Amino acid sequence: MNILADSNLYIASMRRSGLKRKVLWRILETNNILVLTDFLIAELRENFQELYTPSQARIALDLLLQYLSTGLLIVKTAQDYKQHLKTAAEFVPPKDTPILAAAMLDDIDLLITWDAKHFLNNVKLMQSQWEAKIKHPDELLEML
Repeated sequence: MNILADSNLYIASMRRSGLKRKVLWRILETNNILVLTDFLIAELRENFQELYTPSQARIALDLLLQYLSTGLLIVKTAQDYKQHLKTAAEFVPPKDTPILAAAMLDDIDLLITWDAKHFLNNVKLMQSQWEAKIKHPDELLEML
């Protein structure tokens, strides 16, 4: 499966150990593909600078390199998902539009997020064809 993880999973998993870190590693350990987007990489860079101390940011970047080194991570660019941006904007705020647009790609099987307000409990999304793709990390762990 190709699994797109929202930035909140990376932020939590790179700052803490335990279950929060296990979610991303579990995707890789089960030979699923972890999908990043150019938008998520830029967002992570900003969040690392804003939320982390310089030493925590270095550790987070090292962990991101570890994910990349598995060979089970691919990156989608705006060129890949731009055709879905207008539709995604009908469901989520501008900040989350690129994430949903990427999740709308045919080769993305799941979007994993803790964002209840904009994704998990979003009534418009729950009534859309993309509802089945959007999962809480706990649901993913049960599936894997």
